[in-house]
Amino acid sequence: MNRYRLEQIVNEMIDTKQHFTFVYLSIDKFYSLKELYSEQMESILLQEFTNRLKMYFQDSVMARITINDFAILTPLGEWFIQGFLAYLEQHPIYIEGIALPLTVCGGISKYPEDQQTFNHLLKASHEIINKMHSDGGSTISSLSTADHKALSRRAMIEKRLLIALDQKDLKVLYQPQLNLKTKKIEGVEALVRWEDSELGIIPPDVLIPIAEETGLINEIGTFMLEKACEQAVIWKKKGHTIFVSVNSSVREFRDKNMVKIIRGVLDKTGCPASLLQIEITEKFALEAEAEGSIIKQMKQLQTDGVRFVLDDFGTGYASFRYMQLLPLEEFKIDKMFIATLAYQQKTQKLIHGMIQFGHSLNMRVLAEGVETEEQLDLLTQYNCNAAQGYHISRPIDANEISKLL
Repeated sequence: MNRYRLEQIVNEMIDTKQHFTFVYLSIDKFYSLKELYSEQMESILLQEFTNRLKMYFQDSVMARITINDFAILTPLGEWFIQGFLAYLEQHPIYIEGIALPLTVCGGISKYPEDQQTFNHLLKASHEIINKMHSDGGSTISSLSTADHKALSRRAMIEKRLLIALDQKDLKVLYQPQLNLKTKKIEGVEALVRWEDSELGIIPPDVLIPIAEETGLINEIGTFMLEKACEQAVIWKKKGHTIFVSVNSSVREFRDKNMVKIIRGVLDKTGCPASLLQIEITEKFALEAEAEGSIIKQMKQLQTDGVRFVLDDFGTGYASFRYMQLLPLEEFKIDKMFIATLAYQQKTQKLIHGMIQFGHSLNMRVLAEGVETEEQLDLLTQYNCNAAQGYHISRPIDANEISKLL
């Protein structure tokens, strides 16, 4: 049967509170096998593989999900399901007289112990399969109870995030950036914060990956951009001309309308382009190298007056090519380097070198994660342009920033 019919049966079993095991099987290296043998191989392989499924999993419900992925609903135990690997070894498939090196990856999830809906059973299976493939394949396994709980929480976060974006429940906090020459706050980094009534506080390192995977990062990005630009205008009207930094993902810039979106927000809020900084990661920079449309959009925005900042410098990919191609005007030294600055000579030389390197390219350099006066003094001594961190201020709301200014 197909995926649609399988979903119907799963939902019927859930409605009648039947316990069952959901097994998802994926043929390893399927497309490599296709290239090794004749055109007839695919149909023979799939027919023979299906025959073995039917022989081994008798009286179980079976479905074809994709060309080389299958699902089985069975009351059989985990030890028996895992025995299918040995069964395939004992009953090889022959093509043109040669035994195929056929193996499978499999994911086992139980209803209702592990997951409670068809989509969640499918997601859990994909999580297991991806892990198995990355470990070399030829394994049928299940996730731990903790992994299933994490997946269920992730699914709930996705659902609640849609509601939060619709109701504009996300908050923006701002972390001040101190100019080390003037000792004045010259800008702030806008940071998203979300406290859900059901889930509690969702930290950014959980929220952002989920938002990127689901495509909701674009909505979060636009929300943050609007709030940050509105706030920059409020401060400007009060006589404080400070820039706001907003984090952006490569996924957002793959949208060909990104320039139009940002220009639209600047026009709508009345925010000068010169007050907006967009922070990108080294991963973003590396991917942007290969995509001319992203570089083009960045350069258009730079012409408008928007500045681009490279975040977490030194923690990603050892490539400086993107510094030639991308319109970067500043980079931020990651807090992992700053943490050992006060007591490690090697780190001191490294950070001093980074700052000199940045200045040689006419780039400003900012240090993140500054937590002590000693770190601040050394950075000032090395002619670092600016700093941010708990020693200066934690991320705070706009009213608290106004008091600092």
